[in-house]
Amino acid sequence: MTSSPRLLCLVVALVAASALLGCPKDPLGPPEWADQRIDNGDEFDPEPESSPPALCVSGKYVYVAWHDDRAMGTNNVYLQVSQDGGSSWNPTDMRVNSNPDGDWIAETPALACDEQSVYVVWEDDRDGDLQNKAIYFNASYDAGGSWFGEDLNLTVDDDGDWNSLAPQITLAGADLYVAWYDGRDGAYDIYFNHSGDWGASWFGEGARVDTDDRGAAYSAKPRMAVDGIGGVHVIWEDLRNGVNDIYYNKSADFGAHWANPDTRVDEDVERTDEGLVAGAPAESFGAAVDAEPEGLVAIAWHDLRNGELSDIYVAVSQTGGTDFMEPLRIDALSGPGVSDSLYPSVVVVNGEVLVVFRDDRQNDGFDVFFTRSEDAGLTFSEEVAVDSDGGTAHSVEPQMLAHPDGTVAVAWTDLGNPANGDWEDILFNVSTDGGASWLDEELRVDDDESHTARSTGMQMAMQEGELFFAWADYRMGLGDIFFRSIEP
Repeated sequence: MTSSPRLLCLVVALVAASALLGCPKDPLGPPEWADQRIDNGDEFDPEPESSPPALCVSGKYVYVAWHDDRAMGTNNVYLQVSQDGGSSWNPTDMRVNSNPDGDWIAETPALACDEQSVYVVWEDDRDGDLQNKAIYFNASYDAGGSWFGEDLNLTVDDDGDWNSLAPQITLAGADLYVAWYDGRDGAYDIYFNHSGDWGASWFGEGARVDTDDRGAAYSAKPRMAVDGIGGVHVIWEDLRNGVNDIYYNKSADFGAHWANPDTRVDEDVERTDEGLVAGAPAESFGAAVDAEPEGLVAIAWHDLRNGELSDIYVAVSQTGGTDFMEPLRIDALSGPGVSDSLYPSVVVVNGEVLVVFRDDRQNDGFDVFFTRSEDAGLTFSEEVAVDSDGGTAHSVEPQMLAHPDGTVAVAWTDLGNPANGDWEDILFNVSTDGGASWLDEELRVDDDESHTARSTGMQMAMQEGELFFAWADYRMGLGDIFFRSIEP
């Protein structure tokens, strides 16, 4: 599907239609899309494949990182920077990781930023012959113009003896927090490191977050939230009970010490008006977490306790994670196990809990639904669809951001009708009253002809009423990095 625009370009260039079809290297000039390509991969032969990006926005600075294989066919991490809110970009990409001979692989970057300062973590296999990956870090304090020093290994694995994967990074003031999972003791465990001086120094060996026996059971895919006053909240998927469960741990001192034992937040029961209905051990996946300084912590996930179709559950703590209320099923209108509800995104703001998720209750197509709790997680509103197609298309991978002024933005990937050969587009909707009402019709982000090429791996940021998007786009053949800012 993605190659057909290249063939069509040979014909339509004569009639000046290239702007609609996205033809590369058109002699009539560059295509006039509302979005813009920001990587420079077409300077290389063969042209590289760019991975889905990471995005960070602070003030007028916009940072986008990804990995691609332009250097001798080896993946490296690259960074693009805009210093004017995304209106213009550096003429060249900056490679973040060192790799003098092209022998190493650096992949899956994550970003944090504060104005001119940008902090990057990634997976890197430079330390051994087994291609095991460690978590590496570097920082720039002049918008990518120069880097703090040599790349820093945060995992104390100098010989490449084990895999360390999926780094997450968060910044609050001078404090940087990084979580990942690694296999130093056998099965994967959850690890964490912290810097209190903008990345200049770190815990010597980091800290282990899960508290079962080391390496005894698979613990992976950490997600992290910080409250800005030293509280760190980490969730992950865990197989210690024989099925995939959601576990949680917290630190009140910037990650120096962690609660013991950790806490399981999902259950194998359905809570009804008549009481508890016991069920078999059920798989739980797709967890998300958020927290705010006043002590509100919310965790959302989907699980199979009610049958073969998943439901969305939320566990809320009003005590900074010390204890949690009973989990609530929030896809309430469809009934337990009646439709497939998957992959929630959760935000806490102004003492409220906001959740979006995808659900196939309408016409067997997935829609994006929104619900909120105005009483700190005690009750939730009836869920409403924020996309307007009524289940005639698949809307997946929802993300949500919220601002204390009441602005809520939800974006997702829209698959159209795959039976028609449709590819993904990126859509979004906005509420200005905390989610009470939404635009009548969602808006589209990517600007090529609808459903003609893949737009995937979308990342979203929000600042002062403006939305920022970055994604991997296949309109020109292989994956490229595209960006767009929108004031809805």
